[in-house]
Amino acid sequence: RKAAWARTEFGALLRLHDESHLDILELPGSYAGAFGYPQFMPSNVLRYGIDGDRDGKIDLYNYSDAIMSVGNFLSRKGWTDDILRQQRALLRYNNSRTYVADVLTTASLIRENFIVD
Repeated sequence: RKAAWARTEFGALLRLHDESHLDILELPGSYAGAFGYPQFMPSNVLRYGIDGDRDGKIDLYNYSDAIMSVGNFLSRKGWTDDILRQQRALLRYNNSRTYVADVLTTASLIRENFIVD
């Protein structure tokens, strides 16, 4: 099962190379193949990647592209204003309740301390 998953991700990586001229031999990433600021797997880049700065390519080491891509991922996983839906969407990104609680707590602190209405 893991081998089939790895072949699928490798195919997605080759497709990214062909379609976006991504230099896959120089791509820094995790041991499992995730890359960019959001640490997306290649198949997730194909599914959820957004060209946030409209320069014609999706570069997850570019803040605009990375932020828009994460937003697209969460939106498509069901993110709404409802806290339970936010938790579920975040769990689709990282299946750790501790991670989800930390993200939501951090977001709340940012809203309270840095965002002026």
